[in-house]
Amino acid sequence: MNTREPSNPRQDLSAYIELTRGQGVQVAEAARSVSRIAFEIADGSELQMRLLDTAASHSNEMTASMGESTRQMESIASFVEEIASSVNETAASTEQVGGMRPTLPPALRRLRRLPKRPRAPSTA
Repeated sequence: MNTREPSNPRQDLSAYIELTRGQGVQVAEAARSVSRIAFEIADGSELQMRLLDTAASHSNEMTASMGESTRQMESIASFVEEIASSVNETAASTEQVGGMRPTLPPALRRLRRLPKRPRAPSTA
């Protein structure tokens, strides 16, 4: 035979309250844990935002620097083109002078044969 003792409603209520209290403590601990994790995530997000801002700032500075470097390189390239043009002009002039070499002595001889101009008296 299965005989049960009649249950005491006060003991049942007391046990139920204790169980509920324990579950409330567990819920509170879980809420604190979730809150702590949320704060850590927020802190991490703020740090990431600052790092991204810094990276964007460095990127903008680098872009400006590269633009300035490009302008300087263009200026140097223009200067080098001018030098190359001057060298080519000098080479052409040198060739021209070299080509005149055979005709120079006869021209000088002709100049010597020209009558000399009288010099103006000096007024010193």
